[in-house]
Amino acid sequence: MQKIGKDNMTSGSISQGKADFLCYDSIIVEIKAATFIHNDNKRQTINYLNAVNKPVGLLINFGEASLKWKRFINSKALPSA
Repeated sequence: MQKIGKDNMTSGSISQGKADFLCYDSIIVEIKAATFIHNDNKRQTINYLNAVNKPVGLLINFGEASLKWKRFINSKALPSA
C-alpha cells in the first residue's frame, strides 16, 4: 500500500487534492471522518479513480456511528475478458 499524490497520477490531471492510498497497484482508497458520506466525496473518489485509470475505488468513512463504505468500479480500467 502506498500513499499517492499528483506525481503518481500520470494518466490524468487532478487540480485539487490527492487520493489517500493506492493498494495492490489497482485500488484507490479514500478515507473520510465525516458525519455522513456526501455526494461530493463520491464524486471525488470517482474522479481520482478515472484520473489514474484504476479498476476499483473504495470510499471509507469512519465518522458515522458505524463504519460506512462504498465501492466504485471503473469499467474502462478493467481487463478485457
